[in-house]
Amino acid sequence: QPATLQIGRAARHMSNHAGLETEKLTVTPYNKHLRGPTLSIIRNDLENAAAKKKGSPEEIWQDASFSDTPPAKRAMPPDDFEWMPRFALELKTDFMSDDHKIMHRTSLLIEKEKLLPYGFLTGTGFRLNLHQKIDTGKTRHAPVKIARSAESLYAAPLVTIDRLFLSWLNSPKTDLHFAASIGHLDEMFSGAGAEVLYRPFGKTWAVGAEGWKVAPRQPDGFFNNGIVWEDNRWTGHLNLYYEPPESDYTAYAKIGRYLNEDFGGTLGVRRHFANGMRFDAYATATDEADPDAFGGSLNMTAGLRLTVPIGSIKHVPKGSEIRIKMEPIARDEGQIIDKPVDLYDLTEPMSYRHLSRNWEALLN
Repeated sequence: QPATLQIGRAARHMSNHAGLETEKLTVTPYNKHLRGPTLSIIRNDLENAAAKKKGSPEEIWQDASFSDTPPAKRAMPPDDFEWMPRFALELKTDFMSDDHKIMHRTSLLIEKEKLLPYGFLTGTGFRLNLHQKIDTGKTRHAPVKIARSAESLYAAPLVTIDRLFLSWLNSPKTDLHFAASIGHLDEMFSGAGAEVLYRPFGKTWAVGAEGWKVAPRQPDGFFNNGIVWEDNRWTGHLNLYYEPPESDYTAYAKIGRYLNEDFGGTLGVRRHFANGMRFDAYATATDEADPDAFGGSLNMTAGLRLTVPIGSIKHVPKGSEIRIKMEPIARDEGQIIDKPVDLYDLTEPMSYRHLSRNWEALLN
């Protein structure tokens, strides 16, 4: 559901309970402790459109204003389905394995996040490995450090802990956002790191940076819970984003150090559809090469990701989805941390693009 639908319902609730002298209704959107711009709506415009049918969302938009004024105090929102996790069916395929065979794996993830006071967020995820076909005898150049070439070992146990993390999120200003996380960050790596994002409201660009100190998890331990601390490494990137006008697409670039301590960059494009579906296509090139499907070595890799929400299906928990990934499996070069908190995705519902393109939902 678009953020404007929730903003509109909050504004109508305030209008129904406000005194006669109230002329302006103010709503400040939050998403997992990140704060968006304060939106002020003229009460008369809203009542004319919602109750008297004499106005329109466009007229409300014309008189609406945005500011960086934070609310005096924010109450913690209720967690209506505190016990219910979300499910994600992950289908991953690699068509470019170096032995000319298609590698693939299928997993079911059970995930739960919980908002805590003072900007904290905790997350837990279990992975049920349903099926895999990953070549464990691949011959590689055996670097000192590996990133994800041992993926078959992590996919072998029936049940593992996919994530177990604690994050702290804060928005000092509506244009500036920060997140720090520690714990089991993804299926194969644990550690700590932080990300900062500057996303000016009303602009079509954003810039950010992230850095992580991580170490591989032990694939043969209890729930993959052990950590190989002596094999720690730094990874980090400068992130650039651009939104083409009048579109839901976002072009992005990443420049920096990857998990195998190789340097390079990534170019990609992503899209958020109105129904909640997400699409991401990317290509990465680094200064290290990996075997390709034709017997040589390749410095480049590419992938496609499609996420389909299924939380609206009866008896399926809200937030559940199907994740389809067509990307390299068991590759070392060009790999990044699958970070548990992505600032650009979290700030999208509070962006000028999202609010303006979904403004019609204000009266739903």
